[in-house]
Amino acid sequence: MEKVDVVKICEKVLKRLSLMDYERKGGTATEQLIFPNKFPSKEKIEKLSEKELLKYIRRSEQELRQIFIDVFKEYHSEGNNKLYYSIETPTAQKHKFGKSYDDLIKHIGLNSISALIDMCVFQRDEASKYERILNIEFKHGNAPIKDIAKDVLKLMREKENGAFIFLLDNTNKGSLNNIGETRDGVLDKLSKSFEDFRGLDNIWNENESKNKHIQIIILSLEQKTNAVSPTLISKTFFIENLNDLDTFFSINDNRSGNMATVCENSGWLLYVLKDNQVTVSSLRGEKQSHEANSNATLGMVGEKVKNIKIS
Repeated sequence: MEKVDVVKICEKVLKRLSLMDYERKGGTATEQLIFPNKFPSKEKIEKLSEKELLKYIRRSEQELRQIFIDVFKEYHSEGNNKLYYSIETPTAQKHKFGKSYDDLIKHIGLNSISALIDMCVFQRDEASKYERILNIEFKHGNAPIKDIAKDVLKLMREKENGAFIFLLDNTNKGSLNNIGETRDGVLDKLSKSFEDFRGLDNIWNENESKNKHIQIIILSLEQKTNAVSPTLISKTFFIENLNDLDTFFSINDNRSGNMATVCENSGWLLYVLKDNQVTVSSLRGEKQSHEANSNATLGMVGEKVKNIKIS
């Protein structure tokens, strides 16, 4: 059993993010963290309507990481569940990234200095020694491929399990899966990163138990009118998935779409937040056990979906 249930934490993170107020709009949310303003230029602001100005809001991975840490501490601050963490943690493996994606590929193996992991989770043994057990990277939006690939490379080359958590404002056709189009989505960029790295020597740094994996979790606030409710999808990547990246990163037969088009046989777990409950809408083809406040067990594809209440 995983020491850190990253998906369970992300369910609660999604709820809290969806309830946050905005500096420009105001509000009465109980969440203390708010999304701050962005400020257009003086020339531009004079041409914007009040409605258009409301779009100038700064959402970033900083809010995602802050709330993730808050929820992590709720679950892992006491007793046998107590764990420890650091932020901006130097990697054990050395890197040289360069200025472009091509530089990143060209410089692999030219080790220079440690990179930084957004968050690292530790356990402490009876001799009071700390051991790294999980590396986590956070990303906001459909970031440039170099930024995504750097984080993929760090997670692949460290021996501990990893988690790559994205926060999207919305998931239109271009921002999630968009194969064959001119604009790549997040999943397309992840797929290309793994593809370009997979043939390199010693790129997947395996742990002692030989079961290293990287969880990929995408949260979407689905802010657009008529969009689905706030949603997250998750899937776990193992070394054998390097042999069939197209299948792993496809959300449906067309390999194109948004959160609403994730299909049951894609292998992606899909969670939809509605009325303060997370509904598991798409399940993998094998039994999945998900421990939540209700200790609900998720069944096979096609069984009745259960609601998981997030307190």
